[in-house]
Amino acid sequence: MVHRTTIALFGAVVTIAIAIIAGNFQTIDGFRTRTPVISRVDMQASYRVPFSGSVHLTLIGDIFNLFDERTTIAYDQWTQLTGATINPDFGSPVTQVLPGKPPQFQAPREIRLGARLTF
Repeated sequence: MVHRTTIALFGAVVTIAIAIIAGNFQTIDGFRTRTPVISRVDMQASYRVPFSGSVHLTLIGDIFNLFDERTTIAYDQWTQLTGATINPDFGSPVTQVLPGKPPQFQAPREIRLGARLTF
């Protein structure tokens, strides 16, 4: 679910997007507790500077993951390693992508600045 709000503030246009990416799911293997909600708040601000005629410059600033949330996004769902050997890491944060399986979290806060010239 994504909710967007746009407001005009001192001549600038500010857009705030709140995203709930996934929330409170129980793993298929019967993991007994629920995982935390993964949410993210992004913000964009732009300011238009007019020049002559139809030429204008738009200054843009984006902030992704505004509150720098660090929620775990992957958990070990294997109940057994091989045969009857129980997995001691069952339910702990892991990654399926990185070697060594370190915990995988949301992307950290990212700030992007830009300019757009329209003519």
